[in-house]
Amino acid sequence: MQIGVRVSLCLVDDLSGIDVDFLEESVPTSLFPERSKAEFSKMTKRRPAGIPPIRALTSFLPARLACIGPEADIDRLLLYAEDIFQRAKRIGVNTIVFDSGRSRRLPSDFPQFLALDQFVDLLQCFGPVARRYGLTLVLKPLDRGECGLVNSHMTGAGVVKKCNMPNVQLLLDVAGMVRRGEPPRDIRRFAGMIRHVHVANSGNATRAPGAELAPYFAVLRESGYDRSISIDCPQKDHRRRLAASLKILRKQLKQAGY
Repeated sequence: MQIGVRVSLCLVDDLSGIDVDFLEESVPTSLFPERSKAEFSKMTKRRPAGIPPIRALTSFLPARLACIGPEADIDRLLLYAEDIFQRAKRIGVNTIVFDSGRSRRLPSDFPQFLALDQFVDLLQCFGPVARRYGLTLVLKPLDRGECGLVNSHMTGAGVVKKCNMPNVQLLLDVAGMVRRGEPPRDIRRFAGMIRHVHVANSGNATRAPGAELAPYFAVLRESGYDRSISIDCPQKDHRRRLAASLKILRKQLKQAGY
Protein backbone atom coordinates (compact mmCIF):
# COMPACT_ATOMS: atom_id res chain seq x y z
CA MET A 1 0.00 0.00 0.00
CA GLN A 2 1.36 3.40 -1.00
CA ILE A 3 0.71 6.01 1.70
CA GLY A 4 0.55 9.70 0.88
CA VAL A 5 -0.41 13.01 2.41
CA ARG A 6 -2.81 15.61 1.02
CA VAL A 7 -1.09 18.95 1.37
CA SER A 8 -0.89 22.45 -0.07
CA LEU A 9 2.77 23.22 -0.59
CA CYS A 10 2.02 26.94 -0.66
CA LEU A 11 0.92 26.64 2.99
CA VAL A 12 3.08 23.78 4.26
CA ASP A 13 6.49 23.68 2.63
CA ASP A 14 8.57 21.79 5.21
CA LEU A 15 7.90 18.08 4.83
CA SER A 16 11.47 16.92 5.29
CA GLY A 17 11.64 13.74 7.29
CA ILE A 18 7.95 12.89 6.81
CA ASP A 19 7.78 9.21 5.91
CA VAL A 20 5.30 8.99 3.01
CA ASP A 21 5.48 7.59 -0.50
CA PHE A 22 3.83 10.49 -2.31
CA LEU A 23 2.10 13.85 -2.00
CA GLU A 24 -1.42 14.71 -3.10
CA GLU A 25 -1.72 18.36 -4.07
CA SER A 26 -4.39 20.36 -5.92
CA VAL A 27 -4.69 21.37 -9.55
CA PRO A 28 -4.73 25.14 -8.82
CA THR A 29 -1.62 25.11 -6.62
CA SER A 30 0.39 22.53 -8.61
CA LEU A 31 -0.51 23.13 -12.23
CA PHE A 32 -1.35 26.86 -12.18
CA PRO A 33 -4.05 26.55 -14.87
CA GLU A 34 -4.54 30.33 -15.03
CA ARG A 35 -0.88 30.81 -16.00
CA SER A 36 0.71 30.29 -19.39
CA LYS A 37 2.64 27.08 -20.11
CA ALA A 38 5.90 29.04 -19.94
CA GLU A 39 5.00 30.42 -16.50
CA PHE A 40 3.94 26.94 -15.38
CA SER A 41 7.36 25.57 -16.34
CA LYS A 42 9.14 28.28 -14.34
CA MET A 43 6.94 27.84 -11.27
CA THR A 44 7.40 24.07 -11.10
CA LYS A 45 11.15 24.59 -10.87
CA ARG A 46 10.67 26.51 -7.61
CA ARG A 47 9.35 23.55 -5.65
CA PRO A 48 11.10 22.71 -2.37
CA ALA A 49 13.88 20.17 -2.73
CA GLY A 50 13.78 16.79 -1.04
CA ILE A 51 9.99 16.35 -0.92
CA PRO A 52 8.15 13.19 -2.01
CA PRO A 53 6.81 13.14 -5.57
CA ILE A 54 3.35 14.53 -6.34
CA ARG A 55 1.31 11.60 -7.65
CA ALA A 56 -2.31 12.75 -7.21
CA LEU A 57 -4.20 16.01 -7.58
CA THR A 58 -7.57 17.20 -6.26
CA SER A 59 -9.80 20.18 -7.21
CA PHE A 60 -9.94 19.16 -10.86
CA LEU A 61 -12.50 21.64 -12.22
CA PRO A 62 -12.93 25.27 -11.12
CA ALA A 63 -16.34 26.60 -10.11
CA ARG A 64 -16.53 28.73 -13.25
CA LEU A 65 -16.70 25.60 -15.42
CA ALA A 66 -20.07 23.97 -14.76
CA CYS A 67 -19.97 20.34 -15.82
CA ILE A 68 -23.72 19.67 -15.59
CA GLY A 69 -26.82 21.66 -16.40
CA PRO A 70 -27.59 24.03 -19.28
CA GLU A 71 -24.40 26.05 -18.70
CA ALA A 72 -22.08 23.09 -19.27
CA ASP A 73 -19.89 23.64 -22.34
CA ILE A 74 -18.30 20.34 -23.39
CA ASP A 75 -15.82 21.93 -25.79
CA ARG A 76 -14.59 24.36 -23.15
CA LEU A 77 -14.36 21.58 -20.57
CA LEU A 78 -12.33 19.40 -22.92
CA LEU A 79 -9.90 22.21 -23.73
CA TYR A 80 -9.38 22.78 -20.01
CA ALA A 81 -8.96 19.06 -19.30
CA GLU A 82 -6.44 18.62 -22.12
CA ASP A 83 -4.24 21.37 -20.64
CA ILE A 84 -4.58 20.00 -17.09
CA PHE A 85 -3.77 16.42 -18.08
CA GLN A 86 -0.77 17.53 -20.13
CA ARG A 87 0.63 19.56 -17.20
CA ALA A 88 -0.11 16.75 -14.75
CA LYS A 89 1.93 14.29 -16.80
CA ARG A 90 4.88 16.72 -16.85
CA ILE A 91 5.18 16.69 -13.05
CA GLY A 92 4.69 12.91 -12.70
CA VAL A 93 1.06 12.76 -11.57
CA ASN A 94 -0.86 9.56 -12.25
CA THR A 95 -4.22 10.23 -10.53
CA ILE A 96 -6.69 13.11 -10.86
CA VAL A 97 -9.46 13.29 -8.26
CA PHE A 98 -12.79 14.43 -9.71
CA ASP A 99 -14.27 16.19 -6.67
CA SER A 100 -15.05 19.78 -7.77
CA GLY A 101 -18.30 20.26 -5.84
CA ARG A 102 -19.09 23.72 -7.16
CA SER A 103 -18.63 22.60 -10.75
CA ARG A 104 -20.93 19.64 -10.06
CA ARG A 105 -23.73 21.66 -8.44
CA LEU A 106 -27.13 20.61 -9.71
CA PRO A 107 -29.24 23.55 -10.96
CA SER A 108 -32.53 23.66 -9.03
CA ASP A 109 -34.68 23.28 -12.14
CA PHE A 110 -32.55 20.62 -13.85
CA PRO A 111 -33.68 16.96 -13.51
CA GLN A 112 -31.14 14.75 -11.76
CA PHE A 113 -31.54 11.88 -14.22
CA LEU A 114 -30.58 14.21 -17.07
CA ALA A 115 -27.63 15.53 -15.06
CA LEU A 116 -26.38 11.97 -14.47
CA ASP A 117 -26.60 11.16 -18.17
CA GLN A 118 -24.77 14.40 -18.96
CA PHE A 119 -22.13 13.58 -16.36
CA VAL A 120 -21.53 10.10 -17.78
CA ASP A 121 -21.19 11.57 -21.28
CA LEU A 122 -18.61 14.05 -19.96
CA LEU A 123 -16.59 11.32 -18.24
CA GLN A 124 -16.61 9.31 -21.48
CA CYS A 125 -15.12 12.36 -23.20
CA PHE A 126 -12.52 12.93 -20.48
CA GLY A 127 -11.46 9.28 -20.35
CA PRO A 128 -9.61 8.99 -23.68
CA VAL A 129 -7.83 12.30 -23.08
CA ALA A 130 -6.67 11.25 -19.62
CA ARG A 131 -5.58 7.88 -20.96
CA ARG A 132 -3.43 9.56 -23.60
CA TYR A 133 -1.42 11.13 -20.78
CA GLY A 134 -1.27 8.00 -18.63
CA LEU A 135 -3.72 9.31 -16.04
CA THR A 136 -6.60 7.80 -14.11
CA LEU A 137 -9.57 10.00 -13.26
CA VAL A 138 -11.16 8.91 -9.96
CA LEU A 139 -14.68 10.05 -9.11
CA LYS A 140 -15.17 11.20 -5.52
CA PRO A 141 -18.68 11.08 -3.98
CA LEU A 142 -19.49 14.34 -2.17
CA ASP A 143 -21.91 15.37 0.55
CA ARG A 144 -25.20 16.95 -0.50
CA GLY A 145 -24.05 20.25 0.97
CA GLU A 146 -21.21 20.29 -1.57
CA CYS A 147 -23.19 19.30 -4.65
CA GLY A 148 -26.36 17.51 -5.68
CA LEU A 149 -24.75 14.88 -7.88
CA VAL A 150 -23.12 11.57 -6.85
CA ASN A 151 -23.62 11.75 -3.09
CA SER A 152 -22.82 8.13 -2.25
CA HIS A 153 -20.30 5.54 -3.26
CA MET A 154 -23.03 3.28 -4.65
CA THR A 155 -24.17 6.08 -6.97
CA GLY A 156 -20.56 6.77 -7.92
CA ALA A 157 -20.02 3.10 -8.70
CA GLY A 158 -23.10 3.16 -10.93
CA VAL A 159 -21.71 6.13 -12.85
CA VAL A 160 -18.31 4.48 -13.27
CA LYS A 161 -19.93 1.25 -14.45
CA LYS A 162 -22.09 3.09 -16.97
CA CYS A 163 -19.09 5.09 -18.17
CA ASN A 164 -17.24 1.81 -18.81
CA MET A 165 -13.75 3.23 -19.31
CA PRO A 166 -10.63 1.62 -17.75
CA ASN A 167 -9.11 4.91 -16.58
CA VAL A 168 -12.32 6.42 -15.14
CA GLN A 169 -12.68 4.78 -11.75
CA LEU A 170 -13.81 5.42 -8.17
CA LEU A 171 -12.23 7.11 -5.16
CA LEU A 172 -13.12 5.67 -1.75
CA ASP A 173 -13.62 8.42 0.83
CA VAL A 174 -13.55 6.45 4.08
CA ALA A 175 -14.41 9.37 6.36
CA GLY A 176 -17.22 10.32 3.97
CA MET A 177 -18.67 6.82 4.28
CA VAL A 178 -18.62 7.11 8.07
CA ARG A 179 -20.17 10.59 7.96
CA ARG A 180 -22.99 9.54 5.62
CA GLY A 181 -23.67 6.22 7.32
CA GLU A 182 -22.50 4.04 4.42
CA PRO A 183 -21.63 0.64 5.94
CA PRO A 184 -18.25 -1.07 5.37
CA ARG A 185 -19.96 -4.00 3.62
CA ASP A 186 -20.87 -1.68 0.70
CA ILE A 187 -17.20 -1.66 -0.29
CA ARG A 188 -17.47 -5.26 -1.45
CA ARG A 189 -19.96 -4.18 -4.12
CA PHE A 190 -17.59 -1.76 -5.86
CA ALA A 191 -14.13 -2.82 -4.66
CA GLY A 192 -12.97 -3.58 -8.20
CA MET A 193 -13.51 0.05 -9.19
CA ILE A 194 -11.48 1.64 -6.37
CA ARG A 195 -8.21 3.20 -7.53
CA HIS A 196 -7.47 5.62 -4.68
CA VAL A 197 -8.52 6.14 -1.04
CA HIS A 198 -8.92 9.26 1.10
CA VAL A 199 -8.72 9.33 4.88
CA ALA A 200 -9.47 12.56 6.72
CA ASN A 201 -7.31 13.84 9.56
CA SER A 202 -9.71 14.62 12.41
CA GLY A 203 -7.40 17.29 13.79
CA ASN A 204 -6.80 15.23 16.92
CA ALA A 205 -3.69 13.09 16.61
CA THR A 206 -5.02 10.62 19.18
CA ARG A 207 -8.06 9.90 16.99
CA ALA A 208 -6.93 10.43 13.43
CA PRO A 209 -7.71 8.49 11.36
CA GLY A 210 -10.01 7.15 14.10
CA ALA A 211 -10.91 3.73 15.43
CA GLU A 212 -14.28 3.91 13.63
CA LEU A 213 -12.42 3.52 10.34
CA ALA A 214 -10.89 0.12 11.19
CA PRO A 215 -13.85 -1.93 9.83
CA TYR A 216 -13.55 -0.13 6.48
CA PHE A 217 -9.85 -0.96 6.24
CA ALA A 218 -10.64 -4.59 7.04
CA VAL A 219 -13.13 -4.86 4.18
CA LEU A 220 -10.69 -3.08 1.86
CA ARG A 221 -8.05 -5.68 2.68
CA GLU A 222 -10.49 -8.56 2.23
CA SER A 223 -11.40 -7.12 -1.17
CA GLY A 224 -7.77 -7.15 -2.28
CA TYR A 225 -7.22 -3.40 -2.50
CA ASP A 226 -3.52 -2.54 -2.29
CA ARG A 227 -2.98 0.67 -4.24
CA SER A 228 -2.78 4.13 -2.64
CA ILE A 229 -4.24 5.94 0.35
CA SER A 230 -3.72 9.52 1.47
CA ILE A 231 -4.41 11.43 4.65
CA ASP A 232 -4.94 15.16 5.23
CA CYS A 233 -2.01 17.24 6.46
CA PRO A 234 -2.90 19.51 9.42
CA GLN A 235 -1.86 23.10 8.77
CA LYS A 236 -1.09 23.88 12.42
CA ASP A 237 1.79 22.06 14.09
CA HIS A 238 1.74 19.89 11.00
CA ARG A 239 4.96 17.97 11.53
CA ARG A 240 4.07 16.59 14.96
CA ARG A 241 0.41 15.97 14.24
CA LEU A 242 0.98 14.45 10.83
CA ALA A 243 3.62 12.09 12.19
CA ALA A 244 1.19 10.98 14.93
CA SER A 245 -1.64 10.51 12.44
CA LEU A 246 0.53 8.49 10.07
CA LYS A 247 1.60 6.26 12.94
CA ILE A 248 -2.04 5.55 13.81
CA LEU A 249 -2.97 5.01 10.16
CA ARG A 250 -0.16 2.50 9.67
CA LYS A 251 -1.14 0.70 12.87
CA GLN A 252 -4.76 0.37 11.74
CA LEU A 253 -3.73 -0.80 8.29
CA LYS A 254 -1.47 -3.41 9.85
CA GLN A 255 -4.30 -4.59 12.09
CA ALA A 256 -6.47 -4.93 8.98
CA GLY A 257 -3.83 -7.21 7.45
CA TYR A 258 -1.83 -4.82 5.28
